[in-house]
Amino acid sequence: TDYNPEILKYMMLSVHYRSSINFSFKQIQQSIISLIKIYTALEQAQNTIKGESNISNISYFKEELEIVQTSFNNDINTPIVFAQIFNVIRKFNNAFKNEKNENIAKEFLAFFSLVGSILSLFSEKPKKILFELNLILLKEKNISLKQIETEIKKRDKSRKEKNYKESDLIRDELLEKGIELKDTIDGTQWSVKL
Repeated sequence: TDYNPEILKYMMLSVHYRSSINFSFKQIQQSIISLIKIYTALEQAQNTIKGESNISNISYFKEELEIVQTSFNNDINTPIVFAQIFNVIRKFNNAFKNEKNENIAKEFLAFFSLVGSILSLFSEKPKKILFELNLILLKEKNISLKQIETEIKKRDKSRKEKNYKESDLIRDELLEKGIELKDTIDGTQWSVKL
């Protein structure tokens, strides 16, 4: 299969159960982009937590959680649930712009664990599913994974040789093709520009 089942579940649940589902290529692509945004935030939250991630109270996202619960009780209004999911992501990202707060990260993960268990979503390993989703978008750009890995190796070599002009040129060329590079402790990571 070319698509992770999480994409189909997301597509089906993001519309009200009495509405018809649009399985167009554009809608599939939009679902993939939405899942990338969700799992990127989940990965960031997981990477922030150093110890146990268990938390008994969700206070930072309390308002959004109450709206989610009301929406489930009000004719299973999943479009409102998904609107709140993205409100929570925005709130999380805004909080993390200034400072990485481990408690907010724990509450964020608890929110997604609770809502995800109801929807049967968001339980995939972020690193794994992000890679799969980016590969799907990569196919649409007609760029192979091997090409990207080759360019990253060239860029890494240029950086080691302190040839930053060449390194920046490679990064900019990939960006023109819609591939973003991010330098991390674990090495250079790539993703499709959303």
